[in-house]
Amino acid sequence: MNTIWISWLIVGITMVGPPKLKPYYYPLEKFETPVVYHLKCLGNSQEDVYLKIEAAPEQNRLLIKRYNFRKKLFNVTLETFTESGSELAYFYPIARNEGGTYRENSNKLKKEMFQWKPKIPYAYEVVYQQNGRAVTLEKTRRYDGKKKLLFMDRSERVHCLLDTYKVRVGDGMITYRQDSYFAKGMGLIGYDRHLPNGKIRRLRLARVIPISQWAN
Repeated sequence: MNTIWISWLIVGITMVGPPKLKPYYYPLEKFETPVVYHLKCLGNSQEDVYLKIEAAPEQNRLLIKRYNFRKKLFNVTLETFTESGSELAYFYPIARNEGGTYRENSNKLKKEMFQWKPKIPYAYEVVYQQNGRAVTLEKTRRYDGKKKLLFMDRSERVHCLLDTYKVRVGDGMITYRQDSYFAKGMGLIGYDRHLPNGKIRRLRLARVIPISQWAN
């Protein structure tokens, strides 16, 4: 009897395995026509974020442009989908001076953005210039299970990924944690950012804006 129970336990563990997350990360065909996600910050509208999402399915490419609450662009990422996940092709922040806005180039040190079947922590890392100083941005990500989340006036079970950010500027470093939430067929629909000062910034998807209604 014990032998049978142990055998079933081993089979059960084997069958569970790592979660299959690809359907939860921006299905490319859905974003061939770009859309904009409005992520609303609960309690502080000046921390709202807009994500302009567009894809090229035939090239396995995903482009995301991020805007602040004033709808000013602040960074851009291009990703390439592979058999095992999504890899960073390039990342660049947007800088501003008296002459207007310009793109800061970056060097890619690590490239794993999202794994379809996450088993162990993974990361992407870039180095770029900001106001004449080198900045290193590293994000390490690991799977953290499922939870029920309220967004767009509905409650849904989503996958949670725990992200650890490390930002180095000169000899200084800032570290913070973010719980990122992904819904099936939609991609990122919210996050809870645990700031170094102890505050938590909670953003949730409030609406999906058709590209025809987006002014930028």
